[in-house]
Amino acid sequence: MKMMKIGILAGTMALAVFAFTPASAEKAANASMEFSQTVATTTFQVSGKCGMCKNRIESAVKELKGIEAANWDVETKALTVKYDATKVKEADIHQKVADAGHDTQEAKATDEVYNSLPGCCKYEREG
Repeated sequence: MKMMKIGILAGTMALAVFAFTPASAEKAANASMEFSQTVATTTFQVSGKCGMCKNRIESAVKELKGIEAANWDVETKALTVKYDATKVKEADIHQKVADAGHDTQEAKATDEVYNSLPGCCKYEREG
């Protein structure tokens, strides 16, 4: 009886390993491929001047669903965003930055929002 239980247990374990390992590995590989195919990175110029601007810009962008990372460089004025392209569009990112008071080449902050920025954050606006 004891040998029979051991044989059944061993057979069940072998079946489980055979049945689930390849499928699990395949699922993981497919999920990884899907994720990597929808992740996009964009970099564009954002008007701003200081560390407060950096915090405001990055925080605003990170409020959007699908944003994986956002980094605005104070020196170069370049915002780099890594995002899930199935959840957010690049135009939405530009608009979110503009809504926070900072101009991009695609979206401009309203005068009202720009004027509400602290004095140290007021950059020179075009046109």
